[in-house]
Amino acid sequence: MKHFQAELLMRSCFLLVSSFYLLLQWGLRWLVWQKKLKEKNENQPIRRLYLTGLRQAAFVFWYNTLMNIISWNVNGIRAIEKKGAFQELFNLHPDIVCLQETKAHKEQLNENLISPSGYKSFFHSATSRKGYSGVAIYLKNNIECQEIKPHDTFLNGDLEGRLIILELNDFYLINCYFPNGGGEDHRLSYKLKFFDAFTALITDLQKKKSVIFCGDVNVAHTEIDIARPKESEKHVGFLPEER
Repeated sequence: MKHFQAELLMRSCFLLVSSFYLLLQWGLRWLVWQKKLKEKNENQPIRRLYLTGLRQAAFVFWYNTLMNIISWNVNGIRAIEKKGAFQELFNLHPDIVCLQETKAHKEQLNENLISPSGYKSFFHSATSRKGYSGVAIYLKNNIECQEIKPHDTFLNGDLEGRLIILELNDFYLINCYFPNGGGEDHRLSYKLKFFDAFTALITDLQKKKSVIFCGDVNVAHTEIDIARPKESEKHVGFLPEER
């Protein structure tokens, strides 16, 4: 949770510094204007001062009213609650939270995990076996949305709890936990087929409105994303056909 706390601290510091800078700018410009007014003994236009201040104020307002989305592979939602990390996450007041690898069915969760104060939730859990995979999305109650199902029969028949699609006013929100592909040979084939189906899904949705995708892809895309790229070229997660 340290990086979440660091982000919150950074935003708070930015707001304070920006507000101080804005007031300082206005103060200095006012002093300069007053000095020129006395020297020339005539009225000076303050339109530029006014518009500059408005632009700065608008930027500060815009930066601090962006929609905040947090995505996190929790490796067990009940485990992070026991550690206190779940509550710390929502203490940051994000607009949307996307979790992967929840490893629990909704009926196994307490009320705090299902409906944190001020939030509604959507869950998709593995039906093939318990304690495996699973995704969840939390949104503030004032965010209007509806869950939709993919038309693709492969994705729609997902038994491993890997995908949630929500339609909001301005965009589609997707939370996806991709297959690892390790183990038996057919798991890699399943992963690649999942990739193809997901790409087709994104392409289709983008024809209607913007798409925001959160999740765990289980692939290191480029060499900079992995510690030992040369040694990993023949390992699942960094295979050429995955990347």
